[in-house]
Amino acid sequence: MPVMTDEKREGELLKIWVEPYARLPVDKEAFICEIPHLNGLEPFSPFGYYIKRKLFIHNLGHSMCPFLGWQKGYDYIANVLRTKKSDY
Repeated sequence: MPVMTDEKREGELLKIWVEPYARLPVDKEAFICEIPHLNGLEPFSPFGYYIKRKLFIHNLGHSMCPFLGWQKGYDYIANVLRTKKSDY
């Protein structure tokens, strides 16, 4: 996740900062005509493999942080990220 500077955070307690994401994976087999050439459109076949890859690789990293934090009794994910690998 990109770092939000104090300057960008100032005056906006609820401001959310995210990475740019310009990809739209789609099921290649679901198209009945030629797939349009659009920036960011990424046809996959079989689409189920893409979904499994996302769940088991991308989402795994997101789920491991709170799980490891819970094991250590942390309240914040930032504490997990500061913990050395050898402490687990």
